[in-house]
Amino acid sequence: MTNANLIKDTLEALGYPAFNGFTMSDDRVYFIFDLSTEGTLYADNRPVSEITYATVHLFAQTDFDPTELVEKTKRGLFAVGYTWPEVIPVSSGSKGYGSESDDMRHYVFECERADMISAEEG
Repeated sequence: MTNANLIKDTLEALGYPAFNGFTMSDDRVYFIFDLSTEGTLYADNRPVSEITYATVHLFAQTDFDPTELVEKTKRGLFAVGYTWPEVIPVSSGSKGYGSESDDMRHYVFECERADMISAEEG
């Protein structure tokens, strides 16, 4: 399973849609995530390990209390092998990506995960 699928499945298991990258959404609560990678532990000019850096954005309308969902999101990401996420409340009333509404809360979760690369993959 790819890291993108792992994160998407983990977030959607919380009961809200999750999108990889920018999207247009009119949902009251939704996630958008982005991934970047970096090879590490080089041997014979190739990485033996790869770190995936995940940035997860939670958007929720201001009439939704996200406290419990923020905690479940942290625990869900940690349970599938990511480091304990740092959570940054970006705003308490801004437009969500693709949203016409100005009444969105925005939280950013940042975490990472290391995976070994097999010889066949390199």
